[in-house]
Amino acid sequence: MIGTALALYVLVLMVFRARSERADVAAARAELVSELLRLRDAEEVFFRATGAYATFGEPGLDFQPPAHLLFQLHADGVRGWRGVLADSTLPVPPRACGVFVGDPALAPNRATVLPGVPACW
Repeated sequence: MIGTALALYVLVLMVFRARSERADVAAARAELVSELLRLRDAEEVFFRATGAYATFGEPGLDFQPPAHLLFQLHADGVRGWRGVLADSTLPVPPRACGVFVGDPALAPNRATVLPGVPACW
């Protein structure tokens, strides 16, 4: 009887822990997408001001990714740009999300099919 109660208690703890971990992963992915939307907006402001898209660290680009995320940005002048953010601490894929604007050839992954709309892989 005590063994059954203990087993049931452990099972309930495992279910709550799994739910908590899923929520943490969902929040981390939401952060990736949110940061990519922020990057998209910053690139559009830069484009309106200069007529070209910016590379990372270029003066006038108002975007700094969180330090714990891996960041890549490639701009191709007026053709467009692509950006990728990755979180290596995520326990399960997808661990990277990206966005592109302009030429579809700039898409960072086949998951990103619509310009300006982030996708994860």
